[in-house]
Amino acid sequence: MNNMNITIAINELNSIWNNLGKKIITLPTSQKLWHSGIIDFNSNSLNQSVVTWFTPDSEQQDYYNPWAKDAEKDGYGIAYKNELSTQETLNLAQFGKVHFHEITANYLDYSHSNLNKALFEFCVQNNIDGIIRGETGNEVALRSDKVKTLKLIQQIKL
Repeated sequence: MNNMNITIAINELNSIWNNLGKKIITLPTSQKLWHSGIIDFNSNSLNQSVVTWFTPDSEQQDYYNPWAKDAEKDGYGIAYKNELSTQETLNLAQFGKVHFHEITANYLDYSHSNLNKALFEFCVQNNIDGIIRGETGNEVALRSDKVKTLKLIQQIKL
């Protein structure tokens, strides 16, 4: 069954954010961010029109390492842990503890990749750089064009 409707998903994201008061959190310049996955931040081939997930919480920096290693084992690319830093202030829509499982299930074919596309479009429509969510604001998703503004501090092969 195909449950794909990115427009409705974006409308749902807007509705949730509106209900939360459309709060913006600003990440300052020189904010460290960590990403574990198969993205090579040394290359210029970053995906367009998606968001990429990071954590600003140093205690969470290794949380996704096992998934990155599994993706590598499954042939999706080389697994890296990356430490990056913001080079400009970034404005993020605050989603608090909201999870996107329902939106992903109901409108995005249960696909995390489709969620990343919907979040990108949500950010573009609202003229923001990304979103922040999680129990402690430990999950940040940045637009692909904003990811390119980050400075790579360290890349470790997992």
